[in-house]
Amino acid sequence: LFLDEPTIGLDPNSARKVREIILELKKMGKTILLTTHNMFEADILCDRIAIINKGRIVAIGTSSELKSKVRETNIVEIEAIGIRPEVVRVFEKLPLIKRVSHRIRDPISGVGEIRLVFENGVEDLSRVLETVERTELKVLAVRRAEPTLEDVFIELTGEKFEES
Repeated sequence: LFLDEPTIGLDPNSARKVREIILELKKMGKTILLTTHNMFEADILCDRIAIINKGRIVAIGTSSELKSKVRETNIVEIEAIGIRPEVVRVFEKLPLIKRVSHRIRDPISGVGEIRLVFENGVEDLSRVLETVERTELKVLAVRRAEPTLEDVFIELTGEKFEES
């Protein structure tokens, strides 16, 4: 079965149902070739993943194998209230931060996570927490995070992943 972006444009409930059907087909032993820009879907649906950049496969393996190629054990997520673009830009300007991404779960309150990949190591975390104090963020949690497939893609291609 060949599926090209099977959940693109679907509402969350319909997308979940499509993923459930794909997992059922997988359990039945069906071979499924899935193309997607959705790294979350690739992670939960695929036994093996190929990362393609400019028409060439740059890496192939299981999700765990690919994530192990990215030696970024220096990733921290800050769960907070008050995440806004200008707050994210403050973190992007810090020289000790290699990459910043964020996800807002509630646009009204700004509740979500800021994901920071440190250039050298999390020993610089105290400097980041000092920066947090200068923003209007209300920190709910700070935790070390594991690399994602998006981290792998960016590390291997040098490009931010464009989700459709």
